[in-house]
Amino acid sequence: MNPSCRHKSRGYGPLLDYVTALTKDKNVSPATFNRMAEYYSNRQICEIVWLVASEHLYNITNIGLNIHSDMLCDISKRKS
Repeated sequence: MNPSCRHKSRGYGPLLDYVTALTKDKNVSPATFNRMAEYYSNRQICEIVWLVASEHLYNITNIGLNIHSDMLCDISKRKS
């Protein structure tokens, strides 16, 4: 395995912590940000924030327009 891949795979935990805090709490502590910044560049962090924000906007827009998942969630539950 490429050493840089191992480095990035260790960064998934801090990345998930950051994205979870941003999504659920709408607030990220400096410690959480700093842990993620150990693994990702400023540009990558900006791209991550943009992806989270654009997905949030998409979801809020769908809720406002009463657009649902066409029962895709229900279909996955029936297969279980």
